[in-house]
Amino acid sequence: MFEFIPIIGVFFSGALCVLLALVSRGPLWAVIVLVYFIVIHVIEGDVIGPRIVGRAVGVHPAVSIFALLAGAEVFGVWGALLASPVAGVTQVFIAALWRQWRQTHAGEFSEEIEAAEPSIVPVTTAQALEKPHASS
Repeated sequence: MFEFIPIIGVFFSGALCVLLALVSRGPLWAVIVLVYFIVIHVIEGDVIGPRIVGRAVGVHPAVSIFALLAGAEVFGVWGALLASPVAGVTQVFIAALWRQWRQTHAGEFSEEIEAAEPSIVPVTTAQALEKPHASS
C-alpha cells in the first residue's frame, strides 16, 4: 500500500520490513531485506519505471530517465512527477517545428529526403493497429 505514496512510500514500506526482519529473524535477515529493497527499488525506479512511462508518453527511455533526473533536481518532487509528460510535450513540439522548418526550407534537402514520407512511430497499440506503416 505504501508504494502508492510517491517518493517516500517505498522508504516507509522498506523500513517497516527491515524492522520486522530485525525483530523476528535478527540482524543478518534485516541486512538481507535492506539489500533486497535497495536493489528492487533501483531496478524499478531507474530501469523499469522510465521504460513504462516513456512508452506511455512516447519518449525514449533514456530521455525519460534524463527528464526524471533533471526535473527532480530542479523542481523536486513535482519536477519528478511531471518530468515525463513535459518531455513528451517538448518532443512533440520540437518534431512539429522541425517538420514545419523542413517544409519551408525544402531546397536544403536532397530529393531523396523530400520524396520520403516521414516515418511515424505508433505510440499505443491502437495506433499501431490503425493503418499499416511503411516499415512493416
